[in-house]
Amino acid sequence: MSYNQAVDRTFRINGSLSIDGIFAVFVQGITITVDATVLQRDSIGTGTSIFTQNGDVIGSFSFSLKNTIDLYETTTNTAVDKSVTLWMQKIKDFTPAEVVFIQTINAPKATSENEGRITFTGRIMTPEILMAVDNAIEDVNVTGEITIFTSAVRDAPV
Repeated sequence: MSYNQAVDRTFRINGSLSIDGIFAVFVQGITITVDATVLQRDSIGTGTSIFTQNGDVIGSFSFSLKNTIDLYETTTNTAVDKSVTLWMQKIKDFTPAEVVFIQTINAPKATSENEGRITFTGRIMTPEILMAVDNAIEDVNVTGEITIFTSAVRDAPV
């Protein structure tokens, strides 16, 4: 197998993000970081590191959505839809919303298996509504914690 061939390069414009099976439109600037900062390194005197995980966080994510009215519920007590309303309500109740993310990337020129999917479960920790004066359309900047990493696989389109 050869790596980094021009035909296998991915294009962001062809990617998408699904949150609990709901396609989120206008997602931009997604960052997914799985890291070892939650691991505490211990030594038992043998020169070999022993790692202990502190908490359930194994990484972080962030992305932006264009702020559209359909991101908000029509009532204050919603419990089903994955919306900004629910995310804010859950934080207020000290139980951040857990959602499953599927980030699809696409290499349209690849000859086979031209899609990749990164799947993880995360908690929405900050749904920030950005209403900057110089933006024509406001943004919702979302950050959160990754608690379960499921997979990062290359596959044929479904």
